[in-house]
Order: sequence, then structure tokens, then C-alpha cells
Amino acid sequence: MSFYQGPANSVLHPTDFSAASETAFAHALAIALTNKADLTILHVVRDEDAQVRWHDFPSVRKTLERWGKLEPGSHRKDVGEKLGIYVNKRVGVDTSVADSIVELTEEDSFDLLVMGTHENHHHSIWSKPSISIPVAQRTHLPTLFVPDGIPGCVDMATGNTKLENILIAVDHEPSAQPAIARIATMVHNFGGHAAEVTLLHVGKENKFPVVDPPKGSDMKWNIVSRQGTASTEIVAQAEEMKADVIVMVTSGRKQLWDVLVGSTVQNVLKKAPCLVFTMPA
Repeated sequence: MSFYQGPANSVLHPTDFSAASETAFAHALAIALTNKADLTILHVVRDEDAQVRWHDFPSVRKTLERWGKLEPGSHRKDVGEKLGIYVNKRVGVDTSVADSIVELTEEDSFDLLVMGTHENHHHSIWSKPSISIPVAQRTHLPTLFVPDGIPGCVDMATGNTKLENILIAVDHEPSAQPAIARIATMVHNFGGHAAEVTLLHVGKENKFPVVDPPKGSDMKWNIVSRQGTASTEIVAQAEEMKADVIVMVTSGRKQLWDVLVGSTVQNVLKKAPCLVFTMPA
């Protein structure tokens, strides 16, 4: 079942063991914990002789102990038996990290992809938006991007989640209505509660797309129009409202993903002050 239609059953988090990946890992783990989902942590190496130790991976148990979810000194089996989440750490071997991630999503079923991004840090060869955006496009999975240097909505020390201000970029194509209708489920799956949602259209006010907020929602809804370059105005609005996450809807037709949305997503990621979540229509 898709992440924004119901509880996530399986979360994939590719990691390169960097600081940005640590933050992305915390988000992947927090979401898995909230949804009692399987969590797969993937590290890709180019050489099959490369030494990757189990302890190189982020420690799930130590993190859960720090968050107060497990007693100190817990056993590996306690993660599944006591918390209902099952962790699978995998090493992929491929000259193309993107290909390795995509191949894994074709072998197994995942509901959500959580990736760190390093737009301005070239030491990481795979998790820059130039790699992560094509991965999101090719897998066609809901994807949570965690930009380098952004604390995100999960407290690293406690595991507490803060998701109060959500910005959804809306346009005529692709339609943002699926995101609007499913936003409450998405917030719940992220571990958040009642939130304030701002719908932003970059264009003339009288050309605002027709969107219908869900009835009976306890969320507060705002409508904002701005004129200018889409990515610039999305980032500016996110900064002004102190957004916790920017939601962008991508086309169901993969060949249009990059043409209509991909460049905007990449430009937003370059300066995003918060998490970025892409949701396939």
C-alpha cells in the first residue's frame, strides 16, 4: 500500500555513511517505528572486494535506546519483538549506485524511499540530487529527500517528530489533488499531528488550480499565490513560513517527470530550508 494511502509497510533508506545520511536514517527509522514497518538500509560499493562491516551501518538499537524506545543493552531481536519493526541491512555491488537502488526496488516492494542529498558536497558520489532525483523518477516511489545540513523534523536525541507547517506546491499539471486528499494520512505516517498546510501556486492568482481540501480535517488551510520562478518562490515561501516539509507532486507519466518537475525539484533541493517530499500523482 502506498505511503500516503495507508500505513507504510516497507521503507528503503540508501546510505553512504555520511552526516547527511545519518539524519536521513533517523527519519527513516522514525517513520518505520510509527508505521511498524520493515526498514531496509542499503549501502552500495563499486568493488565486490570492498570491506563493509556490520558496524559501519547506522546502529538501529543504539538509536532506539537513546530515544527511550528500548532498554539499554537490548538484543537485536528486541527491535522486532518489542517494537514491531524489522531491519534488513544490505550491501549492493554495482558501478552505478542508482542502478543498484533501482534494481532492489524491482526485486522487493517498498512504500517509501528516504534519501540524504548533498548538492554542494562533492565527496558523496551518489546522494547528490543528480543521482537521487533520477532514482526517485525511476522507482516512482514517494521519496523523502533530506538535504545536507537540514535538521529535518526528527529530533536526533529523542526521536520526537515535529511536523507542523507543510507547504504543498500546486499546479495544473500534474494535479495536486491526490496530495491534498491524502495529506492527513501522510502527516500521520510521518509521526506528526494536526498541521497547518499552505497551498502555493506560482502564477497569477486568478489561475490558481482547482483543489478541494478534505472535509472534516482539523488542519488549517492557507492559499498563497506568488509570481516568479517556481523553484525560487517555493523556497522563499518555505523560508517565510518556516516550513517543516515541502511537498511536490510528480507526474504519473515517467517521461514527463524530468521535463515538468525534475528540474524544479533539483533547484528546490539546492536551497531548501527543510525536507522535500515528492509524491507521484
